[in-house]
Amino acid sequence: MNENVQTVMVPQRDDLAMDAIIVYENNRIINVSPGAAKLFGYSVEALQKKNPLKLIAPEFRRKAIQSEVASQGKAFETIGFSQTGTRFLIGVSIRRVSWQGQFVKVATVVTASPETSGDRDLEGCEKRFQRAFDAASLGMTITSLDGQFLEVNPALLEMLGYRKQELLAKKVPDLTPPEDWRMENNFWRRLLRGKQRSFQLEKRFHHREGHSIWVALNTSITHDENGLPLFFVSQYQDITGQKQLGDNLRQSATEIARKNIELDKALAVARDAAQAKGEFLANMSHEIRTPLNGIIGMSDLLQETKLDVEQEDFVGTIQHCADTLLNLVNDILDFSKIEARKLELEVIDFDLQAVIENVTDLFTHQALEKKVDLYFYVAAEKHCPPINALRGDPHRLQQVLVNLISNALKFTEVGEVTLSAQIVSHDESETRVNFTVRDTGIGIRPEKLNLIFESFTQADGSTTRQYGGTGLGLTISKQLVELMGGKLRVQSAVGIGSTFEFEVLFQNASTVAKQVIAFESAPHTLILHEKSIGRTALTAMLNSLGMAVESVSSLNGLLNKLNEAARANNPYDWLICDFPALGKQPANALETLAQQMGRSVKWLVVLTDRTVKSDEPALLQLSSPLCLSKPVKQSQLFEAFRARTIDETAKATNTTNLRSADPNLANDRPSGARILLVEDNAVNQRLAVTLLQKAGHQVEVAKNGRIALELLEQESYALVLMDIQMPEMDGFEATKRIREKNNHPRLPIIAMTANALSGDYERCIAAGMDDYITKPLKVNELQSTVRRWIEEKQEEASLPDMVTAPALPPVEIEKLRQLTDNDEEFLCELVTLYLEDAPVRLEKLRQAIASASATEIKAEAHGLKGATGNLSANELQNLFAQMERLGANNDLSKTPDLFSEIELEYARVEKYLRGLIG
Repeated sequence: MNENVQTVMVPQRDDLAMDAIIVYENNRIINVSPGAAKLFGYSVEALQKKNPLKLIAPEFRRKAIQSEVASQGKAFETIGFSQTGTRFLIGVSIRRVSWQGQFVKVATVVTASPETSGDRDLEGCEKRFQRAFDAASLGMTITSLDGQFLEVNPALLEMLGYRKQELLAKKVPDLTPPEDWRMENNFWRRLLRGKQRSFQLEKRFHHREGHSIWVALNTSITHDENGLPLFFVSQYQDITGQKQLGDNLRQSATEIARKNIELDKALAVARDAAQAKGEFLANMSHEIRTPLNGIIGMSDLLQETKLDVEQEDFVGTIQHCADTLLNLVNDILDFSKIEARKLELEVIDFDLQAVIENVTDLFTHQALEKKVDLYFYVAAEKHCPPINALRGDPHRLQQVLVNLISNALKFTEVGEVTLSAQIVSHDESETRVNFTVRDTGIGIRPEKLNLIFESFTQADGSTTRQYGGTGLGLTISKQLVELMGGKLRVQSAVGIGSTFEFEVLFQNASTVAKQVIAFESAPHTLILHEKSIGRTALTAMLNSLGMAVESVSSLNGLLNKLNEAARANNPYDWLICDFPALGKQPANALETLAQQMGRSVKWLVVLTDRTVKSDEPALLQLSSPLCLSKPVKQSQLFEAFRARTIDETAKATNTTNLRSADPNLANDRPSGARILLVEDNAVNQRLAVTLLQKAGHQVEVAKNGRIALELLEQESYALVLMDIQMPEMDGFEATKRIREKNNHPRLPIIAMTANALSGDYERCIAAGMDDYITKPLKVNELQSTVRRWIEEKQEEASLPDMVTAPALPPVEIEKLRQLTDNDEEFLCELVTLYLEDAPVRLEKLRQAIASASATEIKAEAHGLKGATGNLSANELQNLFAQMERLGANNDLSKTPDLFSEIELEYARVEKYLRGLIG
């Protein structure tokens, strides 16, 4: 629409029968000219506060809204709707102006008056119809009820070879073979009796030169205002060529059938040969794998003996080569199983978050060594049960993701690798998930994209290639995805990176034996991260925990946010800082943040990686459970937040302690507390015992759950540290049996797991455990968790209810109802139109951002802003307004991050609106 701000004067004359001016705001008329009232048959007072869309014929309202958005201030045509129900053609021009100190929309309507417009409208419509009728590429006729040609177009005359007057002297039966006319006539009778509205069939027509042509016929019937039939309207397409081709095909059908029988026999022989080859490969892979396992096992035992430096090097080389060979054999085994059709997928319950986090655990060290950032997240609504309990084959899903991440890291030297899982849709029985692996690596040449999924083929197939591998990984991944019902796709650009993507439809588990992780009161959280993908991943994690999230990309932006929070006396609950974003002098930055603690933020979390020097003073100042290693997991964030929230009054949450306390000094720690450590791994036993003894505790060790039960029958302990995976009896079963005994109702049991996964957390709680810590064990986390549960086990023996309070809706529903005059049907119509139109415009906005077109960004954002404002989705409207300003100012650097915020907020609005209209 025209953005030129003008001042509107509404004429107050009675001579505007042909023109009308309507002033409105937010779909409510606030002033009209007398001509508008006269045109639509209302009084001026009756039009006040009426929705202007009610002045358009109902079937044209949706189109009118689209025309308004698309016209950008230019005139468009639609059908007016008077108080008496009369419909008439109008031209409308809408502009945005300043009126009485506010911005409003002014619609100028031009038309003939309803009393005199009928004849001219009819005449115009007839002319337009005749032009369209004559210009149609298909043959067209209007015939009387007895089959007499009343009107024919040039296309049909050319098709049949007649002149117009010759054809108008004939009837349809005159040009139709009798056997074809009998069928067509039956259809005409059904139309006359109202049995159907139209029909289609193939028939023959006699050409003027004597031969026949085949046509595809589509006929409908037209009625008058009283419902009486007037005439038939027909369309004809010449299909003689297709019919001749069909005859030729039928003539060769016998020969093709004979050859197909021969081909079937040949294919059966080939399938038998392929299956035999696949079975041979599978058997050989097993035969190779058996001695290989012995080599790996013996080399592990050999490494535990006393070896000199040279011998250790030899053993290390053997292990590396054996591992490489084992990976190759595993690939061949999977490939041969798939080829022989012997690979079957499991169908078991699993946790999607657990799979994603487990995959990234495998590559954390490699990513740190290469200095490539590794991000992962699951984009899902909070409390979305299918995320927590899906049914499928998690092992094969993990195998595909591991292969894609491995390739991404292999071919990426600078930048990041991202693994995301997006919940596309879910209902009571099924959940569709989109998996995406993106990298900023070397990319794949266009001519190689169609080859990379073929067996034993790589993008770099030269003899001097830089990267290793067999070329089987992507082939196996593609086939596994197809077995799961999906399709593996790739997009890539040389020097920019690659994106692999697939969707899988999973069943939902029948029961969800776990408690959903979520906070009760939506803690207000601020994120500092330089990279957009880092902010996106953290935002997705925290949103699913029920947290209200804001994010900034720079330290200056962070300080501005904190100052605003301090002035408003509304501090953030949590501040999450990525360590590199603190700048070249992190100590100074952290000192500045420490001064803000209490005034603008309650608790601080710093995300670091192993590349940060251990003697970094700023990092040592924050040596606490609130200093988390990257890539951080959702469950780690939740546990850190939960512990701090529960212990809000404890010293551990004191701002001073965050800056200067020595975590290894616990002046008030309990002395001589007896702890039972249940752990089967000798290295983990030694580490945990040493750490706990340094904290002043007495520790006894049980190497599995069965022995732990025996010791608990004989001795009393203040706390149990329980490993999850152990031989004979695992941690879940052991905890269940402990809780079944009445003499241990309040004994704190803390799980120890190698994966800080949300699935592990809930399974621990369901089994009767009170808390969990992650491996590898960290001094601060282990000692603080043990101390807290020993000191407060009477009050903290079970987790509090974490059911989330409902968040504020993203749409002001009462305002929306007022704008639609509480007309539910009209409200649903507006919402449906928005939900159909907005995704298309969002995609155009995304493309405009990708192509860096400031003009298109401004235009698309402006249209979305207006449409969203009409629905009273204020937060989303503000985001579109920001995007419009960026486009107007040609400030494109911030548009990608802002678009990410828009996507998240639109998802909230869309969900709310779909729930509103059912």
